[in-house]
Amino acid sequence: MSSIVRNINLHLICASNLLPKDEMINSFMNTIDELNIKISKNILVFGNGKTAKITMGERIVIHTDSNQISSIQSQIELLRELFTRRALVSQKNYQDQLLEQSYRANRENHDATELRSIIDQLEMKMAQSEEALKIQQLPSCEALVEELKVSAINKGYEVVQTQNNDNVQLQFVRRTY
Repeated sequence: MSSIVRNINLHLICASNLLPKDEMINSFMNTIDELNIKISKNILVFGNGKTAKITMGERIVIHTDSNQISSIQSQIELLRELFTRRALVSQKNYQDQLLEQSYRANRENHDATELRSIIDQLEMKMAQSEEALKIQQLPSCEALVEELKVSAINKGYEVVQTQNNDNVQLQFVRRTY
């Protein structure tokens, strides 16, 4: 069974695993302060009085009403652009922290199995952050598609993507035998 969803007005502001959650939210809040955007109860209020819903969990996503999209599209793009610039600096610092933790684990007196486990976890976090950075640097629509695909794969789904003209269709399949 498949269904087609049209005109989803979702805007990926931050890909998952780009930064630790606290750092992601801090960078985002600094960005909206800089742009004079207000936030109240998961609603963003833009300078022109238009609103959008926001979800901040593993990632930051904005959902706009299709009636308002044309009046706030440029503001959302500016928000994403400024956030991405801030996130690049924060992500570089995060990568440096993870690398330092890896060096520290090597210097400390751990048994070989524990050391390998610690280093593997840190390397996995570094790889996830690097992949999230690649997604973050894509245009908003492509980033959202990639984020959906990564999330589905991580949850055990097979993803089939078809594209014709400007439309993208994703099918999520979980095979059970």
